[in-house]
Amino acid sequence: MIKCVCVRERRERGTERM
Repeated sequence: MIKCVCVRERRERGTERM
């Protein structure tokens, strides 16, 4: 999985994907 997208998606959308 991508960490960059994870951090940006969970901060903009509010979903935590680890």
